[in-house]
Amino acid sequence: MAIYKNREVSVMGPNPQANSPESINVEYKDGTHENVALSGVKFTEEEKKRLQKANPGKYDNVETVSEDDLKAVRIGVAPPSDPTVREQTKLLAQRAEQEKLASQQVKDAMASHSSVTEGKSK
Repeated sequence: MAIYKNREVSVMGPNPQANSPESINVEYKDGTHENVALSGVKFTEEEKKRLQKANPGKYDNVETVSEDDLKAVRIGVAPPSDPTVREQTKLLAQRAEQEKLASQQVKDAMASHSSVTEGKSK
């Protein structure tokens, strides 16, 4: 198995119409086939070894997918290594920090207002 655009695919092999390893033929779970850029596919270690054995020297530098990413794609969520997931996590952390700071500013303002109000009533 391999991952292409956060979808699980089976690698059929190098594109037979091209004489280079830059494109590869993949099959989706629904049985459809597509020739895709090799750079867009992440392979399992097993798949990478199989390709290297069948095509010596051509697939030594392909990207591999972690087991966590593969599990995430299989259950239908974006894998942790996906740049959009990392960006979303960063933004959520930033938002939490902003909310914390805003909450503290409100508390400080209320405390300041209370002390001013108490001073006037005396």
